[in-house]
Amino acid sequence: MGPRGIESVRFLSIITQQKDIATMALGKFLTVQAFISAAINLSLNAALAVVLFRGIEPVPVWGNPGVALDTLGVAFFLPLLTVLIVAPFAAAERSKGSVDILKEDLSRIRWLRLMPKGLFSQSLLIPALTVVFITPVAIGTLHYLKIDSLSNFSFVIYKSALATALSFPVSPVVWMSAMKKHL
Repeated sequence: MGPRGIESVRFLSIITQQKDIATMALGKFLTVQAFISAAINLSLNAALAVVLFRGIEPVPVWGNPGVALDTLGVAFFLPLLTVLIVAPFAAAERSKGSVDILKEDLSRIRWLRLMPKGLFSQSLLIPALTVVFITPVAIGTLHYLKIDSLSNFSFVIYKSALATALSFPVSPVVWMSAMKKHL
């Protein structure tokens, strides 16, 4: 087995054994959390799309129910639920002292100092940012491509891809923001 194979085995062991975050670098920890979040969001949003939009063929971009309204909902509720779910885990890691080793790495991230410390503030700010910056891009892309509706199957793929893509910036930001209370 070559060096890359060994690294792959190590990475998989980190995921399966859920090593204490104190033994991982901040980047690796956040990458693992983002992939876990992406897997959960992919599955959950695919199931939601199938259940909520069953029998709607095609799914219109505009209207209720529609792609635009669902995109707005995903952009708001995915980060909101991520904040509410991750905060207790981050608090547990802080209380165990596991975050102490990451303190120096976290203190170097300047924009992190601008994030609010309170759970309520974070649960409003992070979803608001995703709604303001992500929703127009997603809907604008559909408009630019002149897509007026999606087949039910295409909508399931779209919703799953959107939730998965949102996981990669949202999960690390939420984890860092929740852990920064330690700074």
